[in-house]
Amino acid sequence: MNKLLLSILIVLISAIVIVALLLQPANSTSSYWLSTFWIIILVSANWFASAAIFVGAERDSSGTPGSIMGSLPAVNILIFFFSIISISLLVAYNSSLLSSTFHLVLQIVSFTAFAIIILLTLIAAKGAGYGTESAHSKKNLLEICRDIDKKKNNEVLSDDLRLTINHISFKMRHPSKIDQDNLEEIVTNLKKYSTMESGEELRKVLAQIRTL
Repeated sequence: MNKLLLSILIVLISAIVIVALLLQPANSTSSYWLSTFWIIILVSANWFASAAIFVGAERDSSGTPGSIMGSLPAVNILIFFFSIISISLLVAYNSSLLSSTFHLVLQIVSFTAFAIIILLTLIAAKGAGYGTESAHSKKNLLEICRDIDKKKNNEVLSDDLRLTINHISFKMRHPSKIDQDNLEEIVTNLKKYSTMESGEELRKVLAQIRTL
């Protein structure tokens, strides 16, 4: 996935540079290439925000409130709108509709406004995590279950583990909403019975998890 995303960025930057070379006026100045460089920065920023969603979705399976993953789509949209505004100002400047000073002022103002909104969005996402602490996360439970599934060669137990993994991923309440003593006992038993030959007790623990 990472290589594919990086390839997309390389293709986009290459396309921008090639188009800029083809459209380069005979009397072009350094501002032409500065504008091209700024467009590359904007495209890269949009790529980074989009890539962060895909990569983060793969790595962050904890479902924990306060994770910036929840705010990334909004940040992505904000960066896209800023890019549209910034490129529009750039076109207006190159078309002599704006003076260099006024163009620079508008770019700084729009950048500052969007930067503040993005920072407030990230702060709000972090703030959503306060008061939701738990000794064990969904990610911890998933890792334990997947580790057991790798070690155990038991078809019936594997079916139970798959059902439990699906429940943890999509149906289970956030761990902070569960009685912490009960959760601690479940995790302890899960680790304890995972080392035993008989899978009966382990299946009972898995069934208990699916009630959470």
